[in-house]
Amino acid sequence: MLAAGPGIIIPATGFPFGPRPIDIHPRPAHNPSMQMQDCLFCRMNRGEIPVEKIAQNEHAFAIRDINPRAPTHCLVIPKVHVDNAREFEWNHAELLAGLFLLAKDVARLEGVWESGYRLAFNVGDAAGMTVHHLHLHLLGGRMLGPEG
Repeated sequence: MLAAGPGIIIPATGFPFGPRPIDIHPRPAHNPSMQMQDCLFCRMNRGEIPVEKIAQNEHAFAIRDINPRAPTHCLVIPKVHVDNAREFEWNHAELLAGLFLLAKDVARLEGVWESGYRLAFNVGDAAGMTVHHLHLHLLGGRMLGPEG
């Protein structure tokens, strides 16, 4: 514990409610063919639910959001099921690179490359995550204000 002033004590970890739990055991690598049977985005990827894919690469596909928050609102979705960004491990590096490279391509295709765009992950219900399969939002086409 560190003293921060008269009567104020801050845990040495810097975390206000005690030490952060640390998982020192690496998680197993995701199986590239891993899919969830009932997941909406997994079903889209398998072709069970028809959807117009704007673009795709070996790691991800992109679609337009059905409830857009900006003139351009696309989702970049990994082809393997990862629940959300809390699940990221070092073994996801190539998957993440694939997501961001596809987002860059989609920004060009959608005409927001030069003017600018926002990339965002929602993580958990309180952040507005409605489909529990990792997806990257790409928003643009107007001046975007602060979020949160």
